[in-house]
Amino acid sequence: MLDGLAGVQLEGEAPPVASPEDRLAITAWKYLSTDGGSIDYAGLPLVVELLGVDDVEGLLLRLLVIKHHAPPTTDTEE
Repeated sequence: MLDGLAGVQLEGEAPPVASPEDRLAITAWKYLSTDGGSIDYAGLPLVVELLGVDDVEGLLLRLLVIKHHAPPTTDTEE
């Protein structure tokens, strides 16, 4: 899903559709991520309250997926 949001589409595949929970996690990531790519957990209670998150554990799991996601690389060497 993250690659699809970046415009990556493989031949014959429909682009993925983000669920409301995924969109919420992406918004939370924008609030909580640091310049170094880590998560500022001190702001988590504020973001949970601000966004009205009901499933905090699910949000944390999605944030970790976003944090550890490695975008596909294009190898041009043959």
